[in-house]
Amino acid sequence: MSLARMSFMQKAVMAVAPLALVFTAGAASAQSLQPGKCYPRAEADALLAKDGQEAIMVGNRITDTNPANIFYRNEKGTLGYNLEGDKSLGTPSTNLCVAGIIKDIVMHSPDNEAIPSGLVIKPANGIDVNRAYASGSRIVFVGRTFSKAADGSEKLGQRIVVSVTPSDRGSDVWGVDSRGIPDGAFSMRNFALLPAANKFIPAPVAVAPTTPSTVAVVGTLKPSNP
Repeated sequence: MSLARMSFMQKAVMAVAPLALVFTAGAASAQSLQPGKCYPRAEADALLAKDGQEAIMVGNRITDTNPANIFYRNEKGTLGYNLEGDKSLGTPSTNLCVAGIIKDIVMHSPDNEAIPSGLVIKPANGIDVNRAYASGSRIVFVGRTFSKAADGSEKLGQRIVVSVTPSDRGSDVWGVDSRGIPDGAFSMRNFALLPAANKFIPAPVAVAPTTPSTVAVVGTLKPSNP
């Protein structure tokens, strides 16, 4: 995993907004995988199963080696992970590294023609959500990073937003601060929503009558491929 990649994710976890909510230890999200740590695939799979995780999205992060990135979540969306493999999609990774730990996960249909209600992302740093939607991109995943203190309490950090352009299966991942200012985290190609994601995605608000379901179009890769 590149230093630049780790640098962004560490900032996303640690750069907690001044008005962030602080939770007591009793409300902390139980997690078995630790941020920044790499695990042999079998161990990672066992810990993910322990945390009730299901793979919901995959893509190859755009870099020299195009490593697979796999997003997971539990049933309630209270805990999820972004893990990065050491191989591209199609070749099973031997090791998985924890690039991000996420909570408060909400998924959206890529068939939605409107930006998710209540999500504020201001034009900044070369990111303009209105223009992205006009060109066919859609937000499919919103969550939030968090950090833990020694006493187990949590502080919420940036929102993590994943958008996809179904026409070319490209994807962008943004960090969005408490002011609604976005910054680019990384981009992916060969993005796919996996079958498990479908049960977490509400029916689209609006669907073009002549356009096939985008979920069916992009959800073609199997969880075992990464």
